[in-house]
Amino acid sequence: MAANKYALIRYITIDKCLKDRQRKWTLKDLIAACSEAICHFDGVDKGVSKRTIQMDLQHMRSEESGYNAPIVVSEKKFYSYEDPAFSITHIPLTAHDQAKLTELVETLKQYQDFTFFKRLSGLVEELENGIAAINNPEPSSTVLDRDKMQAAVTDEQPSSPLNRQRLTALDWKLHERGSYVFPQIYAQKEIKMITGLIVEHQKKTSSNRPSSLTKSLFQEIPELSRLIFNEHLTTILNAVDIDLFVTKVALIDSQSNLNVRWHQDTTIDVKHKAQLPGFADWRESAGYFKVCPPSQILKNGLIVRIHLEEAFEEKGAMEVFPGTHQEKKTNDQIQLMASKRLPTIVEVDAGGVHLMHPLLVHRSPKQSPKDKTKVIQLILHSLNLPNGLTWAEKHEIGIELR
Repeated sequence: MAANKYALIRYITIDKCLKDRQRKWTLKDLIAACSEAICHFDGVDKGVSKRTIQMDLQHMRSEESGYNAPIVVSEKKFYSYEDPAFSITHIPLTAHDQAKLTELVETLKQYQDFTFFKRLSGLVEELENGIAAINNPEPSSTVLDRDKMQAAVTDEQPSSPLNRQRLTALDWKLHERGSYVFPQIYAQKEIKMITGLIVEHQKKTSSNRPSSLTKSLFQEIPELSRLIFNEHLTTILNAVDIDLFVTKVALIDSQSNLNVRWHQDTTIDVKHKAQLPGFADWRESAGYFKVCPPSQILKNGLIVRIHLEEAFEEKGAMEVFPGTHQEKKTNDQIQLMASKRLPTIVEVDAGGVHLMHPLLVHRSPKQSPKDKTKVIQLILHSLNLPNGLTWAEKHEIGIELR
C-alpha cells in the first residue's frame, strides 16, 4: 500500500476527501488538504506537488497498491469515488502490510523487560492475535480475500482486479453509463512482451511512420492474440457476453489525433458490399468496406481499449459523455450536447482496460508528440450479419484466426 508515512498520510487524506459527498474536490483542493495534513502530522510545511497527487490518485486506482479505488473525474475537474460506499480503510491487509505489522510487534517485544512496557503489553497481545487471525483465516473467509493477499506477494502479476464487486458492477455500468474501467489487468511483464512484439514487427516491415493506426493487428502479429486474451480479459468478456467475437483489432497512437471531435462510432468493416435495408454510406477502405449498419448491430458492439501506457487528464485520456450510448445521434445533436455538458475524463493505468459501447459520445483530445499514448483497441460483437454479409475480420476469443 503506502511506501512511506507521508504517502500513507496523503492516501488517507485523499480517501477522506473523496468520501465527502457534500462538496466537490478539485486537484487543487486535494493538494491543499494533503499539504495541511502532513504539516499537522509532522510539522513539515513544504507543500505537496501537483504531480505527487496525480501519481497518488493513479496509485490508489491501481490493483498493485491493494486499494483498487474507483476514482472518477467528472466535469473535467472534480474527483470522487464512483462507489459512494468505497473507502481504502475497508480493504483487507496485504501480505506486505502483514509483514510490516509482524516486524513492528517483534520490535515492541524487545522492550518487554522495561517497566513502561507493562502499559503496552495488552496492545501488543491484541496486535499478535490480529495478525494471527489474518494469517490463519477461518474457513468462512472469502476466497477472494485470500487470493488478493497471495497475489500481493509478487510483483510479476497484478492482484486480480476481477473481484465479485467489480464484475457485478460491470453489467449495469455498461448498460447505464456505456463505459467502465478495469485497472491493471495486465502485469508489467505482459505489457513489455506485447509492446516488444509490436516494435519488432514495425522494424521488420520498415515502418518508420508514427504508428497512428495499424489495422488487422492479429493478422499482422498472430502471437499477440495469446497475450491479449489473458485470463483476466477473457473473464471480463465472458461476463459481458459469452458469445462475443472480435471484428477489428487496431493499434492506436494518440499522437495521430484521429478523433479530436465529439462523435459516435457508427461504422463497421465488412468484406463485400451488398444492398441491404438499414445499411448505408458505403465506402471502400483498405481492401474492405465501411458501412453504417442498423442501430441494433451498433448497440450490440463493445469496444475494449487496452492501455499500454497510462492515460490521465494531461496525457491522452479519452473524454466521454456517460449515458449517451442508447441511440444514434446526429452531428448537430452531438455538438449541441458538447456545448452544454461537461464530459467525464477516463483515466486509465498502464495495463488497464476501458470498456465502452460504440454509440457512447466521446473524443480523444489533441495531444503533443511527447504526450502520446498507445492503445490496442478491440471491437467485438456477438451478432452475425444478415443475408451472407460477413465481417472483414472475425476472431473467436482464444481460438486461432480463421
